Amino acid sequence: MPKLQFKCIPGELAPMDLLLEADPSTEQIQTYLNGSDIYTALSDGKTVGVCVLKPRSEATLELMNIAVAPNQ
Repeated sequence: MPKLQFKCIPGELAPMDLLLEADPSTEQIQTYLNGSDIYTALSDGKTVGVCVLKPRSEATLELMNIAVAPNQ
């Protein structure tokens, strides 16, 4: 089994297909991507997971979206 790699990416590179697995509204996703930290999980260079964390205060993050590619 390949080792997973994790990468922080900018909102414009967020894998919308995966984000839509957890939140079926593109419009809603767009509202929380800006200002969030977006992390992808990669296996053999292919994105297999994503999570979006939105800072709410200096000590608090909110998990806005988390998804794993089907069949992973």
